[in-house]
Amino acid sequence: MIKIHFLIFLLLTLISIVQADQSWLETETVLTFESVSNLNGGIKQQTRNLENLDITCLVDTDEASWWRNGTFFVYFLGNHGSNPTEFIGDIQGSSNIEAYDTFKLYEAWYEHQWGNVSLLAGLHDYNSEFDVLDGASLFFGSSFGTQADISQVGPSIFPTTALAIRAAWSSDEGYFVRAAVYDGIPGDPENQNGTHIILKKEDGLFNVLEIGRKTDSYKIAVGGWYHTTNYTDFSETERSNNSGLYFISENNIGNNSSLFIQLGMAQEDRNEIGSYIGVGWHKNGLIVADDEAGFAIAHARASSDNRKLNQLENAETAFELTYAYTVNKHIAIQPSLQYIMNPSMNPLINNATVLAVRLTLCY
Repeated sequence: MIKIHFLIFLLLTLISIVQADQSWLETETVLTFESVSNLNGGIKQQTRNLENLDITCLVDTDEASWWRNGTFFVYFLGNHGSNPTEFIGDIQGSSNIEAYDTFKLYEAWYEHQWGNVSLLAGLHDYNSEFDVLDGASLFFGSSFGTQADISQVGPSIFPTTALAIRAAWSSDEGYFVRAAVYDGIPGDPENQNGTHIILKKEDGLFNVLEIGRKTDSYKIAVGGWYHTTNYTDFSETERSNNSGLYFISENNIGNNSSLFIQLGMAQEDRNEIGSYIGVGWHKNGLIVADDEAGFAIAHARASSDNRKLNQLENAETAFELTYAYTVNKHIAIQPSLQYIMNPSMNPLINNATVLAVRLTLCY
């Protein structure tokens, strides 16, 4: 699998070079290697190597002289290395490229713009537009991407997306409103290899609304989601809906630094995680111009009903310290050290210390 992904990366790099003069076409290939080691605690001490391949292609219909205000986007995703959570034992996920082995069409959508209003339809990653903070994207922990209170319900996020319709409005002052409807169950839960689009009434819908403002100095947004899929919750109770709210904010504090906060809550009576808090600090140019550094905390709290039923600890808390150095525009190296308290809220699993090192090749 690694050799195949590397050959695909080289092929797409050559295509990118050949097509570099095509203003209507933007392509990018990114190959990420990561080594994840559980140094202490958790379930057992072990190391696992992960690989992630991203191939994206964006077509501007204006530049291609087809029609005005249109964008096509296609994204292929390849993963190898499986699941370090098996030996770490955490619930939030210490690596945001952890996934089952596969190569698939990940996103494929068309967006049309009418002034400040746009409409998008196709395979779409919820977290590409919703619940997103720029500074939080530096970190390896999965909750700094999609918050744990949301990811637990299985929406259209990495590594499997669903068909969606998304409408958005934005103003020149940075105010925005986004709303989307996704197929309630992405892909095929019985077959995780490849791309599967299965539309069934019982799958329900995942609905989301986010309102906020983003400027050069800050972003602030509130959002809510409502899931109508039939499922069985942690207490073996049959449910037909689920919901939650979230708040995110990021502020530049000067000296190329920013602070961010994530807050989320889900219905206590039907979710394993009832609430989530994430906070972090991010800085550009800590040592040299082309570096990034950060420290962040992800705190996922068990719902009261889940805690009582399964005799769990109150919460899992992950601390992450990371530093990314960009060698040049094609190569970056990033180590990350995490300390995870109460993995999975399970009192039988000791606190874990996890070291990961990531090499990213980009063209």
